[in-house]
Amino acid sequence: MVAELESYGDQLLSVRQDATGLMSGLTDAQFNWQPAPGRWSMAGCFDHLNKSAAQLFIPRIDAAIATARTKHLISNGPFAYSAFERWCVRTNDAPPKRRFKAPKRFHPAPYLSLDDVRPQFLHWTSSPGACATLRALTSPAQRNGHRSRS
Repeated sequence: MVAELESYGDQLLSVRQDATGLMSGLTDAQFNWQPAPGRWSMAGCFDHLNKSAAQLFIPRIDAAIATARTKHLISNGPFAYSAFERWCVRTNDAPPKRRFKAPKRFHPAPYLSLDDVRPQFLHWTSSPGACATLRALTSPAQRNGHRSRS
């Protein structure tokens, strides 16, 4: 597997493990506790991530992979990213340097069950979601269309 993509898989595993630890032993009331009015609870944050993954990120990644496959775009990496792509990553990396309002369709529901939110989050960070996407990217004949640095 390409080292860069293997690193993404390792990061997803780490996120799954951290999330599992954070949610372990919580009641629904604790999971939905808000630190201040108008601030999101832990449940709200995970619901936002679930909605963003399901409705935005995973479909767009899958579409990009499909497009790359049709165009026979192949690269063994390392991958080079545009200035805009690098800016997007930097501005969304923790800790946030700049905050953005989430579009309403990605706002969390007011009260959520831990038993509903946790499996959704673990699903999209494992299989068939993101990891299947990584597997598709690592097939030698099916790499994504990012330009290689040479």
